[in-house]
Amino acid sequence: MQPDLDISIESINPQLSRRPDEHTREYLQRMKAIALPNLDDEFIVRFAFMHDWCRFVTEMDFGPTQLEEVRNLIATLSKMYGAHIQLKLLASMPFNLDSTPTEGA
Repeated sequence: MQPDLDISIESINPQLSRRPDEHTREYLQRMKAIALPNLDDEFIVRFAFMHDWCRFVTEMDFGPTQLEEVRNLIATLSKMYGAHIQLKLLASMPFNLDSTPTEGA
């Protein structure tokens, strides 16, 4: 995964820190179990394949189209996790649903 994304996720939820030598697919499956139950299995497989291809596979050409797909997958995962964090923050905020707003407030 992108180091910046790894660091951001780790700072928000240390339980989601990527373990040494943890494969991308294992990491995303663990992330799904802990924080993102709506993370699609097909997304996990595609993300892991593309991520491993760009890092380790030298026999097949990895070009600009593939790089753009990896960037889009990373952006999608970042947005999903960001939305998850926002929902958690909202759920933890106390709301007084009985009060009505006053004029000028």
